[in-house]
Amino acid sequence: MIKIRNASTALAVLTAVFTTVASASPLDNLEGVWRSVGYGNIIEIKRDVSQMYHVTDISCSKGQSFSAETASNIINRVDRSEAGKMSYYRDDAYTRYEYTQLPALPTKCLDGLNDDPQYNFEVFWHAYDDHFAFFELRGVDWEAAYKIHRPKVTAETTQKELFDIFSAMLAPLKDGHVNLYNSEQEFNAGELGTLSHLVKLPEGNKHIPHVYTEDAISIIKDYIGDYYLKDSEKRAIGKGMFTWGWAAKGVGYISIDEMEGFVPETATGIERRDTVDEVMDRILTDLENADGIIVDVRWNGGGFDENGLTIAGHLTDQSLLAFVKKAKLGSGYTSMQQAFIPTHARKKYTGPVVLLQARDTFSAAETFSLAMQTLPNVTSIGENTGGSLSDVLGSYLPNGW
Repeated sequence: MIKIRNASTALAVLTAVFTTVASASPLDNLEGVWRSVGYGNIIEIKRDVSQMYHVTDISCSKGQSFSAETASNIINRVDRSEAGKMSYYRDDAYTRYEYTQLPALPTKCLDGLNDDPQYNFEVFWHAYDDHFAFFELRGVDWEAAYKIHRPKVTAETTQKELFDIFSAMLAPLKDGHVNLYNSEQEFNAGELGTLSHLVKLPEGNKHIPHVYTEDAISIIKDYIGDYYLKDSEKRAIGKGMFTWGWAAKGVGYISIDEMEGFVPETATGIERRDTVDEVMDRILTDLENADGIIVDVRWNGGGFDENGLTIAGHLTDQSLLAFVKKAKLGSGYTSMQQAFIPTHARKKYTGPVVLLQARDTFSAAETFSLAMQTLPNVTSIGENTGGSLSDVLGSYLPNGW
């Protein structure tokens, strides 16, 4: 499966069909079975507990179940204006997901766990064939991969052997958002970036790209603090998820370690946004007389796109189109959707900005880079980013992986 980065994201992805419209129940008018347009999800919504399923052309695997309370804390803005259809936006997010109503849950969704290696291979292959949008970009012939690896799988193939076969098929994708995992193993298809060669990672993280331990980040940030920021250095959230100060006379500096982790995982998107706004207001108050500001996301591993857009909104006084997006749907794509830089920020800086990025700029830090590159006052310096900026799509195989 493709790994969901954290619990908040998992809830956001897997419960993304509920409403917080004031009523007797947040699930009023939504009870029934719904299939997503793209993304390969079916959700059976009941008043108290709803069940997610992950589907391909040949399978329907049971996913997670969620209470109405959990759903109502995350999802709102459900549109039921057209009969048999609905769409929603997750919390404060910008992506609209569409669903069509089914008369009943498909019978294949009622099957339990299935460890048959040959069946799991077929479902695994179809899941990527249906939803992974970048085979051509990555130079991978997925049909050829089927012909090479399918003969290796028999009824006697062990679970470990199957995991190794799947991993070998995913490795050429070189995408850090591509993960396969079970209770004992994890495989990530990404590649280590430049900073991994400068800061030695603990042995256990060598094959998990874009993962930098607290100690490794501290080495990098302490160097910057000691040699550039010196007594001007300030930090906020944890041990300094945001760090800022003066890199030289008139030159402000801001580093951002992640696009998540600012608030508890149970926090709403609005609470995340408010936290980011509060910190950015503090930073820009301190740096308001800067002739220019450096924004450093060279080791930012990502998180929530909305956090990056919120930060970008403090560095412009314009509402600009950050990027557009679409999801794979059959031989084509879903409708194009737009993401804009928000304008609600109280404290803003519109002077010259230099964005530092690298191969370790990853996921939501990459969509942040896209947003920053639309700003006329921003110059980007460094390397290409990591190349794993698409949404994370989580799903289960029949064997529970």
